[in-house]
Amino acid sequence: MATVHEPDDWSIGLINTLLSIGPGLIPPRVCLDVGVGTGIVILAAACTWKRSQTRFMGCDLNSNAIVNTAFNFRLHRLTARLQLIQMNASSEVIPKAHEVDLVILNVPQIRRPEVAQGQPYPGELNNDYYVSCKTSQSDAVEAFGLGLVRDIILNLTQQISPSARLILNWSSRVPRRVFTELLNQTGLRLVQCGPKFDVLDEHSDLTDMAQAERAHHQHGRYYLDGKCVNACYLASVAPRPRDIQIKLMSMLIERKRET
Repeated sequence: MATVHEPDDWSIGLINTLLSIGPGLIPPRVCLDVGVGTGIVILAAACTWKRSQTRFMGCDLNSNAIVNTAFNFRLHRLTARLQLIQMNASSEVIPKAHEVDLVILNVPQIRRPEVAQGQPYPGELNNDYYVSCKTSQSDAVEAFGLGLVRDIILNLTQQISPSARLILNWSSRVPRRVFTELLNQTGLRLVQCGPKFDVLDEHSDLTDMAQAERAHHQHGRYYLDGKCVNACYLASVAPRPRDIQIKLMSMLIERKRET
C-alpha cells in the first residue's frame, strides 16, 4: 500500500500564499485540492475561510491520502464541509467539478511502478517518489518539467467554473518566459503573486534541466554561495553541491478575459 508523501517546501509555499492573500479574496463556494496528500494544504484553506460557507474537496490516487486528510479534518471539526474523492489512473472527470471556483494545484508526487513492486530507486525524492511529467525537448514547457501541470490544468479548465481561479507554484529553476508560455498554452493569466522565499533544491535532475536550458536558450536561476547560477553550470560541477537554493513562489491565476 502506498504511503503519503510528507509535506515539503512546495506545500509550505501554497500554505503561505493561502494565509497571506486568502483573507483578501472573496471566499470561494467550493475549493478543490488536486493531489490532496496529507491534507495540510486544503486544511490551511479551510482555516483561512473558516467563517465562510466554503465547501472543500480533495482528490487523490492514494487511498492513504484520503484517510489522512479525513483524519486531519476531524481533528479540526471541519469534516462536515469536506468531500474526498478517490481517483484512479484512468480518472479524468471529477464529480461536481463544475461547482469549483478555486483550485489548489501542487505537482503530484507519484510512486514509481518499480517501487510499488518492491524495487526502490535510491536517491530519488524520499527514495521512491518522482514527479511524473513529459520531457519532450521540442516544447519548452515539457522540457522544463511542466508537461504534467499543463495537462492537469487543461483537463481541469474543461470541468470547473469558467470564472474559477487556480493557485499553483513556480520556482526560479523554470525561466519566467517558460512559465508565461505555460499560461499561454492553457489560456490563463497571472492575477497575483504570493510571497517569495528561498528553499534548498536537493532533488532537481540538473542534467535534464541543463539540456532544457541549452535547447531553448533560456536559463533558470539557482543560488550557490550567494551567487546566481544556472543548471548548465551546476551540471558541470562534481560532486553535486549540497547547498543549492531556488526561489519559490505561489501564484493566483485565472482564465484570460475575452476582448
